[in-house]
Amino acid sequence: MRKKLVIALGIAALAVGITPGAQASGISIVKVHATGANEAGGGAMGASASANFVINKTKGTICTTIRTKGLKDIAAAHIHKGAKGVDGGPVVTFDTMKFQSRECVKVAPTLLADIAMNPAMYYFNVHTKAYSAGAVRGQLGKK
Repeated sequence: MRKKLVIALGIAALAVGITPGAQASGISIVKVHATGANEAGGGAMGASASANFVINKTKGTICTTIRTKGLKDIAAAHIHKGAKGVDGGPVVTFDTMKFQSRECVKVAPTLLADIAMNPAMYYFNVHTKAYSAGAVRGQLGKK
């Protein structure tokens, strides 16, 4: 009976996207797809950015590879606190010189925990010289 329960729990965890050991290791994965249409003040139409953020509570980091399409003169990239359609201040800043390659950023433990537990309350955006308030935006979501 116990073996069946363990197997059932394992299948359920995979169905919702939790990899075995993820909770025990303190790792969460949050995905995002950002578009110009999602920027409240209007963004770069036809442009996009995507990333999977690997939140490692043990190491105190968020690691990612940010990919962009149709953006030029990138000035900044952040995770902001704010629900869909609500602007908020940046809470995590990424190095735009490291786009297309893996980057890890140190983040306070309480913030890491909140992003992992409440990803929909955060959004990612990329700023360009032409769109200083934000060229593309996307709400974070569980993978």
